[in-house]
Amino acid sequence: MTEPSATSDVKNRAFRQVTHPAPSLAHIGDDLCCGCSACSCACPKTAIRMVLNSEGFYRPSVDESLCNNCMLCLKFCPVRAAGEDEGRGDMDEPDICAAWSTDRENHLSSSSGGVFSELAKTVLEKKGLVCGCAWGEGWTPRHVLIDSPDDLASLKGSKYIPSLVHARLFRDIVDLAKRGSTVLFCGTPCQVAGLRLVAPPEARANMILVDLVCHGVPSLTSFHAYLDHRFGSRDRIESFSFRNKELSVQTLCAVERSGARYLKNCGEDPWFRAAMVYHLYLQKICFTCPFGSMPRPGDITLGDFWGIPEIWHHQKGDSLVLASTPKGKALIRELVGRRSLRVIPSDYTTASKHIGRLRGAVYPVPRLRARALKLIASGEYLRADVCCRVPMRFYERSAGFLNRRLERLKGFLPARGRTV
Repeated sequence: MTEPSATSDVKNRAFRQVTHPAPSLAHIGDDLCCGCSACSCACPKTAIRMVLNSEGFYRPSVDESLCNNCMLCLKFCPVRAAGEDEGRGDMDEPDICAAWSTDRENHLSSSSGGVFSELAKTVLEKKGLVCGCAWGEGWTPRHVLIDSPDDLASLKGSKYIPSLVHARLFRDIVDLAKRGSTVLFCGTPCQVAGLRLVAPPEARANMILVDLVCHGVPSLTSFHAYLDHRFGSRDRIESFSFRNKELSVQTLCAVERSGARYLKNCGEDPWFRAAMVYHLYLQKICFTCPFGSMPRPGDITLGDFWGIPEIWHHQKGDSLVLASTPKGKALIRELVGRRSLRVIPSDYTTASKHIGRLRGAVYPVPRLRARALKLIASGEYLRADVCCRVPMRFYERSAGFLNRRLERLKGFLPARGRTV
């Protein structure tokens, strides 16, 4: 496994003292930044680095002593380019299917159907490289490059929270692809859109881009505050998984160094419920994501097949696969031919019925979002946690409940004007 080397503490401290919002961020505004790192990769002066803001999201900061105002950071910003011609001439009508790995162990240890692992194994067997999200120090996700199947386990499993993509990592992917190496990159749609934009055609030809059906990216700071509150310190945790499948396909499992285990259905865990059900901690652009609908930014799109027809459903998880380019379709066909995948053809209507993102769904911003993130930033996690103890639509749900009961009671009451 390889990842960018750490810069000296002295240099990092000096950088933080002179950083300012990057020109691209100043142009589109903080609310529209997705933290994809494309601007950092595009900067020829390496003046831009990704740093966490007060809410817990990565944002580009520029060292003004290095910046020459070339504005390449803005040119290669995928948010600015969204809706424009982004070189999607290779996009076809997608092949859509439900899919499962035929390797039982891989299927059980994956978030859904185990398709990513099969894709990655195929690329690694051909001496290619795979870039995906792994847990880093202090339970901080980061994207890393691997060239061995022995490292593949670290990239498996949903991380949900923001992953740091160093500028050097994007550049390494582009350089490797230019030199003829096959590189598979897996990330959120905005990360894939960013890499797709900065990669020249000669590099793009050797890259396989896999985007995920993303519900939205919650605050990293909120997640760390939750771990410190729930377990005393995140350093006490030996392993952590959002999807270990013990109770259901969405089981959160944390194992402490003492051996104690915390096991909850995700919907019953307070942080997961606040972040992914009530959307209290989501990044602002995620509410109106410009990358989630069709056409997708990747060669292949992977996600959970929510609402899968019951006759197809597998108890240990189902993958939704959309192959949108000739390259993506060929790779899926190869895996089927090798009997690494079992697939059932589907269609857009079935696939998108319970996945609003594929239909371009927009989420309303919760009224308490800003307050909850502000409380967490100030170290008051407990007060922020109270915000999610009562459902966001509590009063509306209560009113609906009462209305239904009243309608039911009307059936037992005499009709108006009726003589009894």
